[in-house]
Amino acid sequence: MSIPGYDLDELDDRLETALAGRDLDRYLTADERARYAAGADLVDLLSGSDIRDILRLTRDEG
Repeated sequence: MSIPGYDLDELDDRLETALAGRDLDRYLTADERARYAAGADLVDLLSGSDIRDILRLTRDEG
């Protein structure tokens, strides 16, 4: 997914950090989890609304 104004590698790192210790099943289907385990980036697997929600969680926690 292309997100204007964001470095996709940096965004993917932020998402991975935010999701550490959380239940990925809430955001990814079994097929998406398999693709993620095989090396796919979270920015390519998550919906835009999920990305916003995850980033909002980290902002609210920090």
